[in-house]
Amino acid sequence: MEKTYDINPVRTTRRSTKKKTSMVLGLIIILILLAVSNPTRADFVDYAMNRPDEIYKVGESGAITNLIAKSLLDSLTVRENFILFSIYSVPDVKDNTHFIGDILEKKKYLGFFKIIFIEL
Repeated sequence: MEKTYDINPVRTTRRSTKKKTSMVLGLIIILILLAVSNPTRADFVDYAMNRPDEIYKVGESGAITNLIAKSLLDSLTVRENFILFSIYSVPDVKDNTHFIGDILEKKKYLGFFKIIFIEL
């Protein structure tokens, strides 16, 4: 059996170190972007009011009704800030014509990058 030896073992070590460094830098950049673009409660309220399929949408009722609904939703929204993302809790409204439903039953949403909200 003939043994083969790597002529330049330093080259493979540099490549793997370079790859690890670029992966770590990429991860750090993503984490910084998540932290900087963590949505505020106002971002979530705007999202909830503007979704066409959302129960909180008032519709074409008028500016005053939308303003009242928006301020009501803002006051009922609870935000848990985890620096990189936030979790929002809002009352689960069963009917969009009247505010009925259990105030203790909550819908939860995961928010990140200012515009992405996922119902949990």
